[in-house]
Amino acid sequence: MLHSRSYLHPFPARMAPSIALEEIERFNAGSIVVDPMVGSGTVAMTAVAAGHQFYGFDLDPLATLIALVSTSRLDHDRVRSLSEKIIQLARSNLASPADLPWVKAEDETHKFIEFWFADKQRQALSSIAIELDRLNQNEPSKEVDALKVALSRIIVTKESKASLARDTSHSRPHRVATTSDYDVFKGFGQSVTQILQRHSKLRIVGDATIERGDARKIGSIGDGFCDAIVSSPPYLNAIDYLRGHKLSLVWLGFTIPQIRQLRSMSVGAERATTESAEKVSKVLAGFGDISNLAPRQKAMISRYAIDLHRLSKEAERILRPNGTALYVMGNSCLKSVYVDNASALTNAAELAGLTLLGRSEREIPLGSRYLPTPKGNNALASRMRKEIVLKFQKVA
Repeated sequence: MLHSRSYLHPFPARMAPSIALEEIERFNAGSIVVDPMVGSGTVAMTAVAAGHQFYGFDLDPLATLIALVSTSRLDHDRVRSLSEKIIQLARSNLASPADLPWVKAEDETHKFIEFWFADKQRQALSSIAIELDRLNQNEPSKEVDALKVALSRIIVTKESKASLARDTSHSRPHRVATTSDYDVFKGFGQSVTQILQRHSKLRIVGDATIERGDARKIGSIGDGFCDAIVSSPPYLNAIDYLRGHKLSLVWLGFTIPQIRQLRSMSVGAERATTESAEKVSKVLAGFGDISNLAPRQKAMISRYAIDLHRLSKEAERILRPNGTALYVMGNSCLKSVYVDNASALTNAAELAGLTLLGRSEREIPLGSRYLPTPKGNNALASRMRKEIVLKFQKVA
């Protein structure tokens, strides 16, 4: 089973490895498994360890990068050699954010970097990022991807390292300093070593394909493609993954406007939709009584209902007859109003033509909770401490 030392990079609210393992152990050898919201790759790593063919998709560029490296066979000696070369070149050719090809004339990204990173770290990160980008342009490889993950690991952290923020790994970054003595070059080298140590413990038997993609419309795979889906959809208004990840992504080829666009597209995002929710009234009914919420919150829920319907329809499309879909879902609390995401997902799946095989509840371990729960031991607080495991089938 996966444990914390198997993961290559911090990531908030991972699916419990035990849930993925228990489901995947039931699959026939060589099954095709899809996670359309792959996150950092818990399902991916579990599937390839069991020898299955895995396909994963996500809109978050950092998520797909982590999942890709976590399921790839790497030449560790080459990773070490490339990291040493990059550090040597970066130390000799110090740069600034203005030298980054994707940042040069983008003022908002400049200001973002200046706020979250001190001068010394900005210079070192810019120098490494430029050498990584050159290497990626000339010799793209899984080993170069591993170096990108290593760089991100010293930025997306609980305590501040390369940035001036803490709680970045929980997607709750807040600046806690204005100066820093952190040695980026030393930290990057140590991060590479740690990644290789963790990667060596991974069991990679099957093969994985990881791509940027939207769970609501996966264009790269056909009808009836997979034997099973195992996933954990983002909860309504739960975790804004890109809020923390953008501190890393600005060094990996993305601007703040590009990241903002990705955030607005994400399942469970706070942006409302202009599309009518009438056709998913059954999904909306699953959320429970939301009549006391303000119009803005109701609009968010309407958009989420449409998202759940779309991803359920896509799941039904890509599953073969008698294929199964397992989802792990948590519920939400908006302005002290309980929002039953799991029941809404159940309604969305049934509306799309899937049949519910089973529903079970699981207490979320204290150390794994990222959502604030209501104080006290009342019914609402109790429900918010649980996640629901839903299993569906596409009946032939």
